[in-house]
Amino acid sequence: MSKINDRSGLSLQIRLVRPEDGAYFAALLGQDRETVRCMASLPWPMTESTATHWLKERLADGACIYAVLRRDDRTFLGTAGYGLRSGREGTVAEVGFWVGRPYRGQGVASRGLALALRRAAQDGAVLAVGNVFPDNAASARVLRNNGFVFVGQHDEELPLRGGLRRLDVYQRSLGDDG
Repeated sequence: MSKINDRSGLSLQIRLVRPEDGAYFAALLGQDRETVRCMASLPWPMTESTATHWLKERLADGACIYAVLRRDDRTFLGTAGYGLRSGREGTVAEVGFWVGRPYRGQGVASRGLALALRRAAQDGAVLAVGNVFPDNAASARVLRNNGFVFVGQHDEELPLRGGLRRLDVYQRSLGDDG
């Protein structure tokens, strides 16, 4: 498990998610349609069953999704992760993350993503890309806090979000330290 501390005193670690973590998804996102709508592929309604099914599909497809945990008591706070693909630049990590509403505003998403980026670099990624809906200022801030820069917009077909949607694109290079 990777871990990180900061001046706030909150120590985090990550571990790969498991299908049974669907219970945490349901507990943290089951009543939070607004957050689920900010993510391109998460299903609604977010029940334990739909979350477990979604996790099984993503893990079978090779996604690297990490549970972001509070280190002292292993409380599940959210997730951060990536999928790897080949690009002109080499291996690209497409990142995603979310944090349960009770844990927001504490730097959890930024630090969880930092840990996942280290793993992506260890997995050979040389570039990380994050796509966010233009009205999702909080996620854009998390990306910027991790060294991402805005590089433009593109339209993507997102069936769970009503079809063709415009996304802001952020990217950063990954070095040895992720």
